Amino acid sequence: MITDSKWPSKRCRRAAMAIKSVMFSTISRREIMENDPVRPKPDVDRALAIAICAISVLACLLYAYYRNSLSEWWRGYGGGIPYVVFWITFWFIFFPYRRCILPICLFAVSFTCMLEVLQLWKPDWLTRFRSTRLGAALLGSGFDWNDFLPYLIGGVIGYFVLSGIASYVGVCRQSTPDAPRQSVSDED
Repeated sequence: MITDSKWPSKRCRRAAMAIKSVMFSTISRREIMENDPVRPKPDVDRALAIAICAISVLACLLYAYYRNSLSEWWRGYGGGIPYVVFWITFWFIFFPYRRCILPICLFAVSFTCMLEVLQLWKPDWLTRFRSTRLGAALLGSGFDWNDFLPYLIGGVIGYFVLSGIASYVGVCRQSTPDAPRQSVSDED
C-alpha cells in the first residue's frame, strides 16, 4: 500500500496510482495501442506491406535470372530499379503510414546514391567484401555515374506504387462501414 509518508510529492503519488491503475486494469494492450494519439493506426496493414516487399524481392530475383537476356542498358544498370524499390518497400513495413511514403523514397534514393559514391573508397576489407556475391549485390562493385538514373527511376516507381496502394486501401476503408446499418424493420 502506498502511504503519503513514502512519497515526497503529490506528483509521485499520482504517477504511482496511474501506473497501478494501468497495471491492474482490464484494458488490453491492443486497445491502448489503437487509441494512442502518439502512435496512430497504420494507413496500410503491415501484412500487406510485407507482401509488397516480397513482390519486390521477387522482382529482384527475376531481374537477376533474366539479366543476361536483357538489352545492354538493362543488363548493366537496370538492377538499380528493383534494388531501390526493394529498400522502399522494406522500410514501408516499419513505417506503413501515408505521410512516410515520400520521406522513405527520398531516404532510399539518397542512401543508394551514397552507397554508389562510397564505391570510390576502396579499403582492403571493403574490397574483399565487395568481391563476394553478397557484397556486390548489397554495395556494388564499382562507381558509375550511369547508376544514378536507375536509382531515381526506382524511387519514382516506389513512390507511385506505395501511394497507389495507400490510396486504394484508404478508398476501401472508407467504403466499408464501421458498424452494420439497421434495416427499416429493425427501427420499430
